[in-house]
Amino acid sequence: MFFFFLTYKQLIYTMKIGFIGTGRMGYPMAQNLLASGKELSIYNRTPHKAEPLVSMGAKIFSCPREAAQNCDVVITMVANDEALLEVTGGAEGLINGLKEGGIHLSMSTVSPRTIQVIQSLHASKNQIVVSAPVFGRPNAAAKKELWIVTAGPLEAVRRCHPIFQALGRGYSNLGEETIKANIVKILGNFLIMSVVEALAESFCVAQKANISAQDLLSAVNQALFRSPLYENYGQLICNKSFSEPGFTLKLGFKDANLVRELVESYLSPMPFLDIVYGRFLSALNHGKAELDFAAISTEVFEEGGCT
Repeated sequence: MFFFFLTYKQLIYTMKIGFIGTGRMGYPMAQNLLASGKELSIYNRTPHKAEPLVSMGAKIFSCPREAAQNCDVVITMVANDEALLEVTGGAEGLINGLKEGGIHLSMSTVSPRTIQVIQSLHASKNQIVVSAPVFGRPNAAAKKELWIVTAGPLEAVRRCHPIFQALGRGYSNLGEETIKANIVKILGNFLIMSVVEALAESFCVAQKANISAQDLLSAVNQALFRSPLYENYGQLICNKSFSEPGFTLKLGFKDANLVRELVESYLSPMPFLDIVYGRFLSALNHGKAELDFAAISTEVFEEGGCT
């Protein structure tokens, strides 16, 4: 089921929201929530990075528990499973601040297993978990162009609609089984990795045939694959624009490992994953961890003898 934001209106200004994790993705998301008039309580592991949001009306707190205190919804946008577990549980975790009946809106890319763990933690406090990972890079977050994939109790998802409206262009709802949103997000990221690999292989052959990567990209975008994936990642690879990452290679490797977890859980072979996974390993060994994750394409070029 797909939802688009057109003329839907709700009274949203009384919603109290906690936001945990104002990194590359979280910061522009928090900005958009504040711009939409929502009250925002923020926790970030490095507080000074969130300080500019104070001028927009945000309040910064020293731990997740304080940021979640009496909130209707707490959003988490953190780097990995370990970070999500850390900010959720424990004495200073958000479960000890979020009110009974409150919603933990998990927007990070994490494993289904971790979502099940935090669901158990919240159930003990009569709190609710909604999974809502996002497709889109930081520039899409800044423009409110994220696509959000949701799963969780239907009424809780409905209550989060004003948040989705402030953050993105629409969302897909996958029903009440929370982990389905995480599985779709992980598989979507695998498709992105696969596109980067396929583009790099094709560009390398084109170069050897004295065809520019830009000409090839333009042709296939017009004829075959008109999509943000081919346009945006194709342009990154054409320009070798990897030094200002929207999403780092080391985080891409984390996501590749999440795909491997799905392979093991569902015993479903994904042989192309092995190729892409090898690119990540090579790139990490070559010191490219902090480059944009599309820099795995450089491993293809080097192997193929292309510049």
